[in-house]
Amino acid sequence: MLHVDPKLQKELITFLGDINITIKDITFIPLGEESYGWKIETDNQTIFLKYCTQKRILKNLSKINKLLLSLNNYGFIVPPVLLNGKTELPFKDGYIHAYPFIEGEVYTIFNDNFDKNLISELIKIMGDIHNVDINNLDIPKEDFNYNFRELYTQILIDLDNGMLVPEVSREDLNKLDNVISNFNKTSEYYRNNPPKLILTHGDITGRNILRSNNGEIKLIDWDEARISPKERDINFIYDNPNFNFEDYKNISNSDDYNPELREYYGNQWALESILVNITRLQHFKEEYGSREYLLEDVIECLGYY
Repeated sequence: MLHVDPKLQKELITFLGDINITIKDITFIPLGEESYGWKIETDNQTIFLKYCTQKRILKNLSKINKLLLSLNNYGFIVPPVLLNGKTELPFKDGYIHAYPFIEGEVYTIFNDNFDKNLISELIKIMGDIHNVDINNLDIPKEDFNYNFRELYTQILIDLDNGMLVPEVSREDLNKLDNVISNFNKTSEYYRNNPPKLILTHGDITGRNILRSNNGEIKLIDWDEARISPKERDINFIYDNPNFNFEDYKNISNSDDYNPELREYYGNQWALESILVNITRLQHFKEEYGSREYLLEDVIECLGYY
């Protein structure tokens, strides 16, 4: 998890004061490696404010916030709060953006352990998301282009140059070679034979599911939202023993799913987690959080193979 520099927090307080947001109380909330978060109490509201410097997220931030505003009528959405009349504001090396602070707890268990009631609620939520009209949505669209070979090659180069990750063996990395080759062949197939595309959240994991104190489920962190196949979302809960595709099919009015495409997104998720986090371990910075935190995803996803 990220740590916050007291200087950064002080600069944030000053910045918010300059746009007439008076802070009564501020509490740092550790997130993942991509954003900083704070619970901020003002005179008239409590907000969850995020500060992000990751270009991958920032390039689509305004589009994602616009999407959330358009979906405001769904109970599982937490829409953005305007800051000085805007959904995001430039701050230092990135942008800040905010949402109403929801009192509750995020799920910290693995998706395979979600109980039947939660799976049922997630199926309903997915059904709503997947039935949204995408014709006027201005968010990223799946192009089946990924740079996993490039990331993998650079990791091997860095290993040869002494940037070792003792916890990950060369044997572990070698078995990714064929996985990436096969993944690239499948990507080429889908580029030439594109499947049906819908709105997807793209990251339906425990850390992004919040149950409020009044029992409502909120699906948060829409940074990975994309126009893509339904299998991209189905992949996250398909292996849960409480998931029944017929339930999803009845709610979403969907036809059958493509198991090969679901497997494709399982590989996409695993490869990205492995390669990105190994790269961070090789170029480790305290802001990434602990090595144990980064290794957790690497080891879990390597087990997928």
